[in-house]
Amino acid sequence: MKHLTVSLFVLLVFTASVSFGSGVGIDTKKILMDKDREMAKASGEKGILMALYSFMTGDAVLLPEKGHPICGKNTCEKLMKPGDIKEREGQLQWEPLFADVSAAGDLGYTHGRFERPTADSSDNKKINYGYYATIWQKDGQDNWKVAFSQGLLLLKDLEPKPIDKKIDWEKTDEKTREVITTERSFAQYSLEKGTPAAFYQFITDTGIALSVGGPPRTKETYAKIITAQQEQEKKSNTPKSTLEWEPVFSHVAASGDMAYDYGPYKYTATDANGNQQTGYGYFVTVWKKQPDNRWKFVLDAGNVSPPHH
Repeated sequence: MKHLTVSLFVLLVFTASVSFGSGVGIDTKKILMDKDREMAKASGEKGILMALYSFMTGDAVLLPEKGHPICGKNTCEKLMKPGDIKEREGQLQWEPLFADVSAAGDLGYTHGRFERPTADSSDNKKINYGYYATIWQKDGQDNWKVAFSQGLLLLKDLEPKPIDKKIDWEKTDEKTREVITTERSFAQYSLEKGTPAAFYQFITDTGIALSVGGPPRTKETYAKIITAQQEQEKKSNTPKSTLEWEPVFSHVAASGDMAYDYGPYKYTATDANGNQQTGYGYFVTVWKKQPDNRWKFVLDAGNVSPPHH
C-alpha cells in the first residue's frame, strides 16, 4: 500500500509471506494458483477486462495502472461496452508465483509476474515486465472469486470516479477494527519515522513489496534504504517526503488470521530547493496475524491516479 516511486511520487509496495497458523493444505493453495492461471488463459481468449469481469465478486475492486478504482461488477460491465476495448488494452500474459490462503479457506491471495508485448511508432517490438497481485474470496457456492485485482488492468482511459466511501466504525466488528487500527498505526509511523522505516517495521520477514517500475521489495530492501537515507541525512538540504493514507474498506477471514484493506494515499516530496511535488494513488494491503498475535502485512500494492479531490 502506500506507494511512492523513488523516481516520482510512488513507492508502491506489495508483499508476499509465509503461511502462519493455516489449516489449509498445499492442495488448496494449488487450487488458487490454478484459478489464477485459468483467468490468465481467459484473458488471452477474450481480453483482460472481460476475463477479470467473469471472475469478479459483485462488489470486487479493480485497480487500473493509472486511474481511480473500478468498484463493482456493474461499473465494470459498463466499461466493457466499447467495441475497441480489447484492442486498446493490448495483450498480457501472467503467471502466479505464490499463493496463500486463510485457515478458514475463505480468503486468499496470489501474486506473480506479467509480460506485455509492445511496439513503438517504428514497430520496434519489446517485452515489458511487471508484477501483479490478486485477492480472492469464496462466494456462497464455494467458488473462488476475485475480490481485488492490482497490476493487470493497463487501460488508462477508463475514467471511473474517485472512491468516496469511509469506514463506519460503529458498524465494524472487533476483528476488523484490529486491522484498521494496525493500518492507521502503520500510516502514523510513516509520518513520524519515515516511509521506509514504517515498511520495515510492519512487513513480515518473508513479505515482499511490489514497486512500480522495479522488482519486489523485501524487508532486507527496506533495511538498505534506511541505511542509505541515514547517510543522506548527514548532508545538508536533504530532500523531504511524506506519505499519507487511510483505509476505506477492510475484510477479515472467518478464521481471523488473514485480512485485506484498501484506500487512497497522497505522497508529497520537497526537494533541496523547496520545490514540492504531490502524487496520488490507491493501495491494497494483505495482512497476516503472526505467532505473537500482531498483524503484519504480507502484501502491499497500489497504483498512481489523478487527484482524489
